[in-house]
Amino acid sequence: VRQLLAYSGKGRFVIEPVNISDLIRETVRLIEASVQNAVLVLDLQASASIHADASQIQQLIMNLVINAAEAIGESDGTVTVRTRERDLAGPPEESGLQTPPAGSGLQALKPGRYVEIVVEDTGSGMDEPTRERIFDPFFTTKFTGRGLGLAAALGIVRGHKGYIEVQSEPGKGSRFSVLFPVSAEREPEPAPAKSDLQGSGTILVVDDEEIVRSSAATALQRYGYDVLTAENGRR
Repeated sequence: VRQLLAYSGKGRFVIEPVNISDLIRETVRLIEASVQNAVLVLDLQASASIHADASQIQQLIMNLVINAAEAIGESDGTVTVRTRERDLAGPPEESGLQTPPAGSGLQALKPGRYVEIVVEDTGSGMDEPTRERIFDPFFTTKFTGRGLGLAAALGIVRGHKGYIEVQSEPGKGSRFSVLFPVSAEREPEPAPAKSDLQGSGTILVVDDEEIVRSSAATALQRYGYDVLTAENGRR
């Protein structure tokens, strides 16, 4: 339901300055255990913040990275996530950007300063008919799946006045590029140092999803806690 709301632009947003590079580092730590064969490579150069809903942007990053990992399939491959800052001095086409597709709801970017997120994989790639439908709700090329991940990604980008494009060819992998305008507000306060988050004691983590349990346990153990995990009330 949240992904459908994101696609339709009706999701609940809590807008604040968000440092994209810091958010990507945090998100990748949460999902790297679920990426089986792909090697995750981070090249995060952007330091500017955008004005956004952090949870929505985190969902966008997760959808793009997991989609890229699934495109690699059972063979070994690489998913690279990059950030950088770009200054668009003229129309998007002068900067090598595609014209937003009809019906996408995306608006052409205005000249200004942007943060760009690039998620690139070495997977099987897509032909043109597939590329034209990947953002359609419920369209999927997988045997199982709801086809909402990229549709939600489009809605999140659209809701934040951003831009997204995909470049892909069969056998040559795929490259998703997302641009968001840089926030005019001051930079957020730096995150607490690791030493400020250190603690002690035992914490019980209960969840029926193994990836949630393992991710929470890893994060808590990193800061000095002893962790017990349980799948349910019985074990």
